[in-house]
Formats: sequence, structure tokens, C-alpha cells
Amino acid sequence: MRRASDDRSPPPILHCDDGSETELPWRWAICGSCDGHGTSSAYLGAFTRRDMEDDPEFFKEYMEGRYDRACDHCVGGRVRVVDRDRCTSEQLAAWDAQVEDDRHIDAIHRPERLMEGGWREEGWRD
Repeated sequence: MRRASDDRSPPPILHCDDGSETELPWRWAICGSCDGHGTSSAYLGAFTRRDMEDDPEFFKEYMEGRYDRACDHCVGGRVRVVDRDRCTSEQLAAWDAQVEDDRHIDAIHRPERLMEGGWREEGWRD
């Protein structure tokens, strides 16, 4: 049974040319966004040493994790990734092509998102 929180780390789905979808074999891996902690304050953006020196109370609270929230990319520090050892060579070839296509599309759309204010999602500061 899938939990609502599992939606942050859906199983890898191969989108086939005929419009069908195939769930590929997967395994759990450590989340690269939060390093397996399950929480993150990355949404706040980056801070300089001077920022922290100018507001010691904020620095203290930040270091205590008061601004952390559940990671947007995982379930408790884990993500589902394709289990390449359990896939067929055809599945792997199709998956690798799909991942490359997704990267290409994201490279096209990323500048548009940044121009529309998406730079906040990228962790940039005002």
C-alpha cells in the first residue's frame, strides 16, 4: 500500500512510445538532496558568513535545525532509483534515453522558470 508521503519518491516509470507506462525494478538509495537526513533548509537559499555574523540568533536557530522541513525529494532520507541489476538491457537502454531526453527538456525550460521567478526554487536569494 502506497502512503501519501511516498509520492515524493515515486517508482521509476518508463514512458513507452505506444503511450503505455512500465514501472521498472527499483531499490532504495540515500537521497542526494538531503544526504539521507529527510529534512532540508535548502529552500532558504545560501548564506554568507557575514549574514550569519549579522544575525547571531538566526545563525543559532539555523544550526539547531529550526528552519528545516521535510525534504521535497525523498521519503525519510530515501529515494527510489532504478535497480539496474534487475532490468533487461532493453529497459536500461530505454531508461537511459528517457533520462537524457528529460535532461535536455529541463535545460530548455530552466531559463524560462528562472525568468518567471523560479530562481527562488533554485535557492537563490533576493
